[in-house]
Amino acid sequence: MLSQSRRYDLGYHGHTADLLMIKPGSDPAELTLTGDFTISTSPLVRSAIAELRQQSPDRIVIDLAGVSFIDSRGLGTLLAAHHEGGLTLRHPSSYVLRLLEVTGLVAEFSMVS
Repeated sequence: MLSQSRRYDLGYHGHTADLLMIKPGSDPAELTLTGDFTISTSPLVRSAIAELRQQSPDRIVIDLAGVSFIDSRGLGTLLAAHHEGGLTLRHPSSYVLRLLEVTGLVAEFSMVS
């Protein structure tokens, strides 16, 4: 189980610097993502969500304010976590919000700004 905040630099082959910040012990459990949320970063995000679910199975918040790009794998990761329950998206960037609108998924998620 997570006991302290962890920060990961997920930079990948010179792409936008990506960051995953896990804040365990908070209620709800929080994840902050910045940069690109793609096929290269999705496995770590999935792992972080799984760890946070052990601590707070029904209440996870993912802050997406700093996400500049999300691909289909990143979107799939969010959908899978949503279907497991208790997921809220906080401050989705304009890019993420537009993607959710275009794909018809905006009403699927619980969101706070």
